[in-house]
Amino acid sequence: MKNTKTDNGEDKSNSPKVYEWILLGIFSGVISGAISYFAFREFGSRGLIAWIFCWIIFMRNLRDYSRYLAVLITITLTLRGGDILNIQKSLPDVPPPPIIYDAALINLDGGIAYNTPSSADNIIAALRKALAQSTTSGLILHLNSSGGSQVQSSEIYNEITRLRIKYPAVPVYAVIGDVCTSECYHIAAAVDYIYANSASLIGSIGVTKNVSDTRNRINKSKPEQQSVNNKHAQQVQQNIQQQLIEDVLRGRGKRLRNPDKIFSGLSWAGEQAVELGLVDGLGSTSYIADEVIGARNIVNYSFTENQPVKIKSDK
Repeated sequence: MKNTKTDNGEDKSNSPKVYEWILLGIFSGVISGAISYFAFREFGSRGLIAWIFCWIIFMRNLRDYSRYLAVLITITLTLRGGDILNIQKSLPDVPPPPIIYDAALINLDGGIAYNTPSSADNIIAALRKALAQSTTSGLILHLNSSGGSQVQSSEIYNEITRLRIKYPAVPVYAVIGDVCTSECYHIAAAVDYIYANSASLIGSIGVTKNVSDTRNRINKSKPEQQSVNNKHAQQVQQNIQQQLIEDVLRGRGKRLRNPDKIFSGLSWAGEQAVELGLVDGLGSTSYIADEVIGARNIVNYSFTENQPVKIKSDK
């Protein structure tokens, strides 16, 4: 009788034929190759490694011929899938929508005094709000004032200096309108760059004010004491004025070409101010926003009576 048993005792009549092994190998290779590709595409190298462990266990259950064929097809499809993935990665990405940066604008107009639109409280609040915006790429302080309180101008000067340190990537510009003298220029000296119109009036730094005004301020502050004389009032006034001069020197530095002339109390037109180093160049608000800052929009953060800006700590 014909022996239908294998050496292992299995019935040869029930053993798969060669073509069945081939079909099984092709089917297994296609499935495993496809899974390898998608595992790598969706989950990266970790997904591919996880699948390899599962694939090894699966391949152990196949016949020799089926196993070799499945391995060959799996490798071919995986490599081919990698080529497709690389092609997809090489395609240009759609760029994200550009961030639109703004130029922040703050107007300082009229007398610089307490409880006015140009007070230190209002200007400082506007400065903090403008610089805290992530879209602010530059700040323009439009100045049009003949001066006022040196206490108010000193507070604004100090705050601009502090904010420039806190936001070093955001330049601060001053653009002078019709006039910027005395305490107004005190504020301007704190910014990075000053621009003006050729006909702007700039200066009056170090001008000697009326001594009687200073004396009256001192007497009003201490009515119970004996009235001070003009000499003492003049000394106080000179000390206050020297503080302004030192701030201007600190802010403008070596850009000032003739300090003795500049601090004489005289004023100059914009073109003359450029020559003296009081101003860095000639230009308007729109010119600075468009050509210097390169902003798409100008956002006004100025104080208004209807929408006052509240001071908030930026710490």
